[in-house]
Amino acid sequence: MKKGFTLVELIIVLAIIGVFTAVVFGSITTSRSKARDNSRIADMKQIELALVLYYDVNRYYPNASGTNIDALNILVTEKYLPSLPADPQVGNVYEYKRTGNKYCLGVKLEGAIPGDSPEVQTACAGTAGYYWASR
Repeated sequence: MKKGFTLVELIIVLAIIGVFTAVVFGSITTSRSKARDNSRIADMKQIELALVLYYDVNRYYPNASGTNIDALNILVTEKYLPSLPADPQVGNVYEYKRTGNKYCLGVKLEGAIPGDSPEVQTACAGTAGYYWASR
């Protein structure tokens, strides 16, 4: 009697391993995407706090032309932030705009945009697909 596996048994085992690998890889990719989105939202909260501190001292928010995030460099210059946060993925940018005595700060998320502030999303109406914070 011969010992070993048949070709059919080996193919079935390889197929099962392939399915498990695909499931694990898919969940890892989703987890990484959510982690980057959480990092973006945390960065926005850090910038928001610096903007509030800046406003308390100066009674206005930094000037911006259009959606220029570089306007926030003054937060670094005046030591409200150690450095401007960079998006975890190359190519994505944070957007900042000031209108009157209010500001909008936005970032493009990879996942679904949280539905926690639909009025802010409408008020800031900037680049499509961006998550906005405002004050």
